[in-house]
Amino acid sequence: QEAYNAKLRLLKNGVESPRALEKVFGEFRKLLGGKASHAYIGGACLNKNTEDFINVCFGTFKQAYGLTETSCAGALSNFNYWRTGNVGPVAKCVELKFIPWEEGGYSPDDSQGPRGEILLSGKCISTGYYNMPEITNEAFITDEKTGKTWFKTGDIGTILKDGTIRIIDRKKDIVKLKHGEYVSLVQIEQSIIQNILVDMVCVLPNVNSDYLVALIVPNREETKNLCIASKKKHETMDAEELIRNQLVQELIQLDIIIKLEESGKLNKYELPHKICIVSDIWTPESGLITPSAKIRRPIIASKYKNFLS
Repeated sequence: QEAYNAKLRLLKNGVESPRALEKVFGEFRKLLGGKASHAYIGGACLNKNTEDFINVCFGTFKQAYGLTETSCAGALSNFNYWRTGNVGPVAKCVELKFIPWEEGGYSPDDSQGPRGEILLSGKCISTGYYNMPEITNEAFITDEKTGKTWFKTGDIGTILKDGTIRIIDRKKDIVKLKHGEYVSLVQIEQSIIQNILVDMVCVLPNVNSDYLVALIVPNREETKNLCIASKKKHETMDAEELIRNQLVQELIQLDIIIKLEESGKLNKYELPHKICIVSDIWTPESGLITPSAKIRRPIIASKYKNFLS
C-alpha cells in the first residue's frame, strides 16, 4: 500500500517513478503478458479510482471517447498528461458543442463550467442510419445557419479548466424519482462495484419510481470468504448453494449497505432501498450484457421485473 500511494503521488505530480518502485508492480504487468505499457480505454465511463489503480499497477492507460456514428472520433487523452478522470481534449477531426438538457439541470452556461449533451460534427460523422429515417432525424440535426450536421451523442459532458472533456453520464442512465430527484444510475453502480463481493450490478428504479433497486451478481469466491470470516457454518455448500442461501444473501446485502454508507459518496435518496441477490451469471449469450460487458438495462429490467414490483 505504501508503494501504491507513493507512485500515485508521483503520477499526479507528473514525475516518473524510480526503477526500484516499478519493480514492485512487475507482477501486475505479467498478468497482461509483461510487455503492455500503454493502452487506451474506451467503451464506457471509467471510475476515477479504477483509472488511478490501472495506471499505478499496469502502466499508462488513458481514456478515449468516440462512437460508431463518429467513426470512433471524439476525444483522445495524451499519454504524457497524468491527470485522470477525463477523456482528453477534443480530437482534431471533429467539433464539439454542448446543448442544454433542462430536465437533468445541465446547461452550457452553468457557473461551474459548460455542461450539457455532447454534439459532434465533422467529416468523420455518419450521415445517418441505413433505412431508418425516423431515428436518423432524431439523432442527426443540421444547423440552418452553417449547414453543419451535428450528431446528438446522448452523453452528458463538461469541459474542464485544462481543456479536457469529462463524460458525466448517459442521458438514458439518469432517472427522475417520484419525489423529483434526478439520480445517475451509473454513478451508483460504480460505487457499488467497488465492493469485492460484487461481480456485476444493475441499478433500476422500482415500478413506481419511489426508490432504487440494486440487482447484484455476487462474486462466488469472495462470498465463500465472507462466510468463513463471519463463521457461518456453510462449509458443505458449493458456491451456487451459498448464493441462494437467505442468510448468506443477508450478509452480502448488509456488507454492501455498510460500505456504501461509510464511503459517504451517495446521497440518502441514491442509496438502493432494496438489494436483490441474483444467482444467474450475466453473459453475452444470456443477452443481459453486451460482448464488451456493458449491462443491457431494459433486458435486465424485464427479466427481473418481479424484484421491481
